[in-house]
Amino acid sequence: MKKLTKINILWHDYSTQETKQNEVKLIQEYYKSAKLGDYVWKCLEGTYRIFITGEYIQQMLFNQSLDNEIIEFKMHKWMQKFESTSDSDGSLPTVFLSTLAWFNVTIDDESLETSKTIDDVLKNLDFKKVDHLLIPMNHHCSIPEKPEYKEHFTFLHFDFQDPTWRQYNSLVEYTGSICLQDAEIMERRVNQVLSKFDTPMEVVVNKVKVELHPNGCPQQEESSDDSGVYVLYFMDWVMNGGFEFPSQETVMEKVRTERVQIVYEILQDEGSCWKKED
Repeated sequence: MKKLTKINILWHDYSTQETKQNEVKLIQEYYKSAKLGDYVWKCLEGTYRIFITGEYIQQMLFNQSLDNEIIEFKMHKWMQKFESTSDSDGSLPTVFLSTLAWFNVTIDDESLETSKTIDDVLKNLDFKKVDHLLIPMNHHCSIPEKPEYKEHFTFLHFDFQDPTWRQYNSLVEYTGSICLQDAEIMERRVNQVLSKFDTPMEVVVNKVKVELHPNGCPQQEESSDDSGVYVLYFMDWVMNGGFEFPSQETVMEKVRTERVQIVYEILQDEGSCWKKED
């Protein structure tokens, strides 16, 4: 694995913070024996098993694109929080679809795998107790202005209390059109399920169309691979009753710090498996 040195500005800025020394110590301990192919964290619960390797940790710490498994890890931890406390520490009742949901739709939107990641999740919902449906989507993008850019994450949100589909996209200038088209496809597939139920909404759910977040989302630097981290930021913002985004600079700094913070969360979590047995 690549070494963590002062040349890595992300690591340097994080590791020199006095309030982050416990986190820094644990990450440095991990790096003493870290290997790209070794498992760092795993979850064998449910239908979708999650495995995080050293390669995904390296991607996080060296400003590379996130792997789907990192987003799955965060959603898993949020769901654990919901299950362990009635008020979820201020977060609102939320349902997540796996990153595999959109991938499966692109392959065959009527397949058994698609049904597992969409229909099976939604069919037993009590709509009176759900505020949000959150769907992270990894798009395959071909952008003439950015030939090196192949994939881009966005976040699709359905608000059950104010029936609205919204897409949060941190790179609208280059990906806005194609990602919105993908979101509309996903919306139609999800609505096939939602429209079968007696929902407590005053509008017909399949008449609600996707719109970009009306006030605009904070945008990532064009040269960065931060779309996955921005998606995690947007999801957390929505769950905690987001009303107005902080400044662009504030969000950008939060996203940079969050990369290393997520690595720490993974390493110290009860599901971590990187420490060698004595």
